[in-house]
Amino acid sequence: MKSLLKFFNFTLLILGLTAICHAAEPVANGALEIHTNPNGVKVYIDGKYKGNTPLTFMANSNIQKYVIELQHDGYKPVYKTAIIKPGSTETISYAMQPNTCLALITSEPEGATVTRDGIDIGITPLLVTDLTYGKYNIELTLNGYKPQKHVLEVNSTKPQKLETQLISIFATTIVTSSPSGANVFINGSNVGTTPCTLDNIPEGNAQIKVVHEGYKDFTDTVSLVAGQEHSIYAPLEAMPSALKIISIPEDARIYINNQYKGNSPLELNPFDAGSYRIRAELQGYEIIARNVDIKPAETRVEEFRLQQNSGAISVVTTPAFVSIKIDGKEFEKTKPANESDQLSAETIVNLIPEGEHEITLSRAGYADVTLTKTITRNTVEQLGTIELKRLFIPDWEIRTNTKTYRGMFLRADAEYIYLETKPGVTTPIEKAKITGRRSIKLKE
Repeated sequence: MKSLLKFFNFTLLILGLTAICHAAEPVANGALEIHTNPNGVKVYIDGKYKGNTPLTFMANSNIQKYVIELQHDGYKPVYKTAIIKPGSTETISYAMQPNTCLALITSEPEGATVTRDGIDIGITPLLVTDLTYGKYNIELTLNGYKPQKHVLEVNSTKPQKLETQLISIFATTIVTSSPSGANVFINGSNVGTTPCTLDNIPEGNAQIKVVHEGYKDFTDTVSLVAGQEHSIYAPLEAMPSALKIISIPEDARIYINNQYKGNSPLELNPFDAGSYRIRAELQGYEIIARNVDIKPAETRVEEFRLQQNSGAISVVTTPAFVSIKIDGKEFEKTKPANESDQLSAETIVNLIPEGEHEITLSRAGYADVTLTKTITRNTVEQLGTIELKRLFIPDWEIRTNTKTYRGMFLRADAEYIYLETKPGVTTPIEKAKITGRRSIKLKE
């Protein structure tokens, strides 16, 4: 009986201890499994960093609601709430949304094709709106320009601007010349006339040739660099010209820019190109003047047809060898009509300007005769026969052994010299007896 009682008591003790143990067992905690795309996202629970995804978080059994914050560089932060039931495991998965950035891509000149990592995305100016964090290989291409490559790094949401100055594959060449209007050849090709700007010349050595009619060719070799501007000035050297001036009638006095150059026909070779004032003058004719432009390498002939504005006089003198002066200028001298000089042939003096003139007839040993006559254009004024009165003016002295003679020299032959020793008295002097002679007054 005692043994049975002990067993019963022990059984009750075991049952009581079992009941006590069951009453003290804690409630099981809940868990939260967090998965993200991409992995490695930082997890903050109720503001405290718990680790990176994928992450399993064991919840406190007394707290059922939690604030979950997910952060990752280059992605938008995520805020979520999670209710974790005791004894259960909750699972959340989230695809992180990347941060995006704006970028404005421009070029000078515009119209360049833009590729991003080898993919064509548009034409400049281009606004790109879908850039996430990272580095991008940007290339700009435009026909006639060198490709430009850039690395665009995006590490914030701040808008970016990528500006590109495209470099031409050609060199710009500016060609001027003096004078202008010359033809320009580059490497043998005619590319325009000066002044000209050429922006499509390939880089490298180029032969420049500037050609203008009447000028020597200008040549130069230049080294052209793509994208750079080169200036070339060609001072052209004029080729020599020639100028021939003729007049009808001839022997006109020729003036060029008021400087006497000679009488026509006149040839000036070489002669510089340029603008000139040419004037032709001839006694008895209207003066003609004109402006003339002489081109380089030009052979120019200028003809002046002079218009007569004069008249003439006709006269016979006794004796001959009478000088005819008009307004103090000697024009002609009368000539004998025969072997004797006592009468002249008819003498016509042309090219006397129309108008009133003083005409003087003179010979040494004779008194001058002066007339005033009005000359009419294209007419001959007949003066008739005019006699000059002889003056006795001794002009020679001749000595012999026996006598000295003074008188006017008349003539000489093989044996005698004839002097007029008195008015109208002719004295022959034998040459063989002459011991000396001298001129008293020079013969005119």
